[in-house]
Amino acid sequence: MSIKKLAIFVEGKTELIFIEKLVEEMAGIYNVEIQKRVLQGQNRCPFIEEFNDLDSQYKIRIYNSCNDAKVLSDIKENYQALLSKDFFTIIGLRDLYPIGYEKKERIQNRLKALLVNEDLIYTKMILAVMEIETWFIAEFNHYQNLDKHLTLEEISSVIDLQNIENFEREISHPANTLNNIYQLINKHWTKSEKQIRRTVEAIDYENLYLHTKEKVPSLKELIDTLDEFFSR
Repeated sequence: MSIKKLAIFVEGKTELIFIEKLVEEMAGIYNVEIQKRVLQGQNRCPFIEEFNDLDSQYKIRIYNSCNDAKVLSDIKENYQALLSKDFFTIIGLRDLYPIGYEKKERIQNRLKALLVNEDLIYTKMILAVMEIETWFIAEFNHYQNLDKHLTLEEISSVIDLQNIENFEREISHPANTLNNIYQLINKHWTKSEKQIRRTVEAIDYENLYLHTKEKVPSLKELIDTLDEFFSR
């Protein structure tokens, strides 16, 4: 059995918790070993410890850069160490808030140029537009999993989800929108770990994989990249 290794750099706790759950769902919880590290202060160095599970086919390291501006620099800092350990797929995930959707293409082109100029050939940067909460908003099944009263009809008093043509463009501040939706059932979205895990566990990952990604290009790019990794 060949071992496949993947490193993912994210900008915050929400992304870290969601990505961990997503890769478990896609790879199979018994087929993947995940290591996580928060990169803060003096702790901005590569993993020293080795993986322990000899039976898992996929070895994944998730780095939380704790700042969207640090994602690319953390990849650069850890790049050679990762290559030396046979990590030949590296993903960087950051969002566009509060920069704005209209600058999406310009920033994507700039990031692609930086990857080429820095010779980071095994790296892909993905922009969660505008925030990762866009992906949660677009996964309709999770509302009923949170509360049976949180129907799309009820949510329409906040936002008409069924008539949105472009989730990335039309929701300028997804975290606020998600919080406004949850307030309909006296819940909140404040990015506390408890609330993040509540939402991440409520998501219908089959629906996310089969349908939601078709509504949100940045989510589709991430899932397609992971699909390619897992199918090699």
